[in-house]
Amino acid sequence: MQVYSKNFILKLLVVVALVLAIYSPIFKSDIIFGEDSRNIYESYIESPNSLLQIWKNTALTNYCPVTLSSFWIEEKVAKDSALLHHLINIVLHLVNVSLIYLVLSRLGISLAWLVALIFAIHPVNVETVAWVFYRQVLISYLFTLLAIYYFIGDDKSYSIKSIFCFIIALFSKSGAVTLPILLLLITWWRHGEVSLKSIYKLTVYFLLSIISLIWFKVASVPVPSWEIVTSNFDPIKTFSTNLALYVSKTVLPIDLNFIYNMSHQQLVNFLGGFSISFHKFGVIILFILLITSIRLVTRKNTYDIGIFIIITLGSYLILVLPFLVSIDIGIFKNAHIAADHWQYQIIVPMLCFVVIIFRLIFKNIHIAEIAQYIFILILIGSLCYLSFNHTRNFQSQKVLWQNVIKKNPKSYLAQYRLAHHLYVTDEDSDINEISNLLKKVLKIKKDYIPAITDLAQIKYENNNYESAEELLRKVTEVYPNNDKYLTMLGVTLVNQNKVQESNEIFVNLIKLNPKNAKALYHLGRFELNNKNYEKAHDYFYDSYLIDDNDPDTLANLGASKLYLGYQKEALIYFQKSKEISPENDNINSYIAEAYLLAGMDSEAVKVYHESLEKNIYNVVNLNNYAWVLATSKDVTIRDGEKALMLARIAARLTKYENISVLSTLAAALAELGQFEDAVKRLNECIELAKTTGNTGLLERSIKRLEYYKNKQNIYE
Repeated sequence: MQVYSKNFILKLLVVVALVLAIYSPIFKSDIIFGEDSRNIYESYIESPNSLLQIWKNTALTNYCPVTLSSFWIEEKVAKDSALLHHLINIVLHLVNVSLIYLVLSRLGISLAWLVALIFAIHPVNVETVAWVFYRQVLISYLFTLLAIYYFIGDDKSYSIKSIFCFIIALFSKSGAVTLPILLLLITWWRHGEVSLKSIYKLTVYFLLSIISLIWFKVASVPVPSWEIVTSNFDPIKTFSTNLALYVSKTVLPIDLNFIYNMSHQQLVNFLGGFSISFHKFGVIILFILLITSIRLVTRKNTYDIGIFIIITLGSYLILVLPFLVSIDIGIFKNAHIAADHWQYQIIVPMLCFVVIIFRLIFKNIHIAEIAQYIFILILIGSLCYLSFNHTRNFQSQKVLWQNVIKKNPKSYLAQYRLAHHLYVTDEDSDINEISNLLKKVLKIKKDYIPAITDLAQIKYENNNYESAEELLRKVTEVYPNNDKYLTMLGVTLVNQNKVQESNEIFVNLIKLNPKNAKALYHLGRFELNNKNYEKAHDYFYDSYLIDDNDPDTLANLGASKLYLGYQKEALIYFQKSKEISPENDNINSYIAEAYLLAGMDSEAVKVYHESLEKNIYNVVNLNNYAWVLATSKDVTIRDGEKALMLARIAARLTKYENISVLSTLAAALAELGQFEDAVKRLNECIELAKTTGNTGLLERSIKRLEYYKNKQNIYE
């Protein structure tokens, strides 16, 4: 007994050393979570009463409270520690390796240690261990193995322990629901029959599985970014295709990819260019295995091996079933139909089968024992090399997704993940590169909302409001009550002078969320421009109460105070605004605009002059300053030549496509007596106003046009 313990410890130390060496590249990895799972993490780990919410809220795409609870504990111990996350995943993997050895040994599988060792270092398991949020697979499999171990034990109390472990497995990942069928198969294997006593013993397991299936189906919500294939879906074809893929990757784990494409060119390459569809290959594999097992069963001296093949094949199919035929898992059309992390729980039966077959071959052809050991060492070394190389892909999300795209250029999901990662986390990323990636996504799948959303936000942040509007309209069709996207759409309309339409959006936003500071602010701007100063003040003040640190709100609240006659209070808010954001040109614009509306043109000119000294390329300030110089009633302020210079700079910057700038350019020309050119520019402005539906500016421009035709200027 003592010798066995020493051997077991020695083997375990070897496995630990190999696993640590294989996964060493991820110890400094920045991959903690994917973006989707990161949102879940932040929502349920970092929120108040988070532990209660983790167990209480079933409205998740994958209800896994045990996994989220483990993250909650880590958050308390070491906040957002990448190393801790990875070490825990590796430890869980090593525990699973030990349990596989114990379970297979208890079931009487020969060479159980070799199966466990291959499982420990197998390349297809890298994705599960390296990608932290797949811990749900690791934990679920750990308790599934414990449930099997206790179920096949001799102690009667083990049944209670087995059921308890099964429940924990279900709360870790829903894929554990197939365990009762596997236990039924194990029972038949061990006793040669399935008695009523055995069925009675399994009743609780089946009831728990049925309840779990109903619960997960009713409570969980679909993933918005996934395309769930509900039409032209062939479960048999999908099942056989994935089976072929999984078998091939288990036996020959090369050219692994985070997302597999639909064509599976790697199979064609593997077959030497001979073209055969992957699902047909899967059917061929099934046929060969079944024929082989039937033939072996009919022979007395190979009966046990034939039964073993049937059992391992049956176990494989049972475990793989929920991953392959469940539409709810989300099959990405033109992106992937399988993922490596789904193989973690299903490759053990296939590894058992392969090990037994090789042992049988070696025995029948009488290969020397030393040659067998050399073969095993070469196999172990090759698997370690492949796993180590695959692990290096998980050093960063950027490297991972670039590798996926290289192998599978048609994967819109990989293109999007890379673009989103660069956009969200990499401050030094080229925005044009990100935009091009998102455009590639939309070429492959034109209605992919996550890509449309990110591209809309990029356009919005770079002031490309016309393109942003088009994209945001698509987004808001899918999310009609989304506060963030509706606000962005409203702002894009404001910046295109579609004031009335934007105002309607902000009014609806306030109904959805009375505390939307941005919507209140823009409603205040609308009322301010319409000289409804009291209403404007109320909107700005409500926005200020929600966010008292927004410089634009402070500046406009000051403006409304100024118009209502409270000059001292107005100056206080102006000062606060400038203290918070001294380099913000928009604030200077609001302050100058307030002075203009209050009839204090000279003060406005000072603000514009100071602002343009710092930044001559601010279109708003250029345009407004030129307007004052061209149209002020104060003759001492008017300066036609300077107004024309500023207006021309603004016009060049806006490529002569901005309505307000064209109107100002016409006014500057009129001030210099160049009325023919003024009429020409104002006509361009009027046509553009008609196209964009800017009725307010259209009416003012038509009124001015009559003056210019009569060679008269108009002052305000």
